[in-house]
Amino acid sequence: MSAFPYDIEFEKVKEGWNEYKLSDGARLRTKLTLGKVISPPGASRERALEYNFNTQMMVVAYCSQNMKGTPSGQVLTPQDMQNSG
Repeated sequence: MSAFPYDIEFEKVKEGWNEYKLSDGARLRTKLTLGKVISPPGASRERALEYNFNTQMMVVAYCSQNMKGTPSGQVLTPQDMQNSG
């Protein structure tokens, strides 16, 4: 057993996009990319039951030209976003 975490080697099988079509006609595409898998300190290499994951989320939006414009510059608080429904 090691007192330090160690990296787990892996090969990706598939890393595709998820696509969401919104009611206003816009589309969102998302992809979660796995960068690294790490076993916690103290775990045996053969029997580790817990892992830490280093991931990156990508989000891309597609919308029509009439939905685009000059940003308002308004900064919303978390409370504003929660109350917006």
